[in-house]
Amino acid sequence: MTDHVRKQLRDQVAVLVQSLTTYAVNVYKNRRYPVDASELPCLIVQTGDEEIENLTMNFPAQQLRREQLIITVIAESVNGLDDMLDEICKDIEIALAGNVSISKNFTLDSTSGIEPNVVGEKPVGIVDMKFTAEIYTLENAPFTAL
Repeated sequence: MTDHVRKQLRDQVAVLVQSLTTYAVNVYKNRRYPVDASELPCLIVQTGDEEIENLTMNFPAQQLRREQLIITVIAESVNGLDDMLDEICKDIEIALAGNVSISKNFTLDSTSGIEPNVVGEKPVGIVDMKFTAEIYTLENAPFTAL
């Protein structure tokens, strides 16, 4: 068997954002514990909520999975932190536009405000980008996108 479509989605998105044009960033999948300052700027790619809708009644039912994908952008800078975060977010949007092939429909739903943390030597900012990926599967094959 292969990986669940959620993991395939995270893997595909992580590859697409590995080589952003403006800033070199570290990319982590499914990581939630503290990040060291030496790893910044970084992106944390994770899945959130999942809605599953059965589209057919026969077995195996065809399902529409609406997967929330969250990319957390974390960066630090003495000057221009907001500009840096905005540039990274722009590069992410460009990298993902039309390129997430596992999903029939992949959209950016929201971007959180920049949350600065001024503890330490440099200000650190965090932005959450929330996407929705629509992935079709069969109920007995959650590892195969249709």
